[in-house]
Amino acid sequence: RELIHLVDFNLVHWSMIKKCMGTWVGMLFVVAFASCLDIAAVSIDMGKPLDTNKEMVTVGASNFMSGLCFGFTGSYIFSQTIFTYRTGCHSRLVGVFIMAAYLFVCVSPINILSVAPLFFLGSTLIFIGYDLLWEWLIDIRE
Repeated sequence: RELIHLVDFNLVHWSMIKKCMGTWVGMLFVVAFASCLDIAAVSIDMGKPLDTNKEMVTVGASNFMSGLCFGFTGSYIFSQTIFTYRTGCHSRLVGVFIMAAYLFVCVSPINILSVAPLFFLGSTLIFIGYDLLWEWLIDIRE
């Protein structure tokens, strides 16, 4: 409720909307294409087809809600989806815990990156990248 008071609509340059339309339309296609690729990649990794239309509606609804809350556009977090699937956890509670963690990071007065071991975050990204490269370049041949 307080979020809407952070924006003073009298200061918005409404004439710029016309100039931003090309960027918005371009972003629409980029996010839609990236979402299609993410859905295909998750489907391939799971070994079974996903309902692409249903998944795209989910991404669209999420982006719409994010926009209403002055957020950013996005799609699946591919690595997180695959990691959760590979661990055998198929509960929606995973999403609830992730949402709670993100909410904690947003409302916490502590800068999480200043206390988190950056080598751990970096090594996790390297591991995910290495695992995907190995799977896509080596395991695919078997």
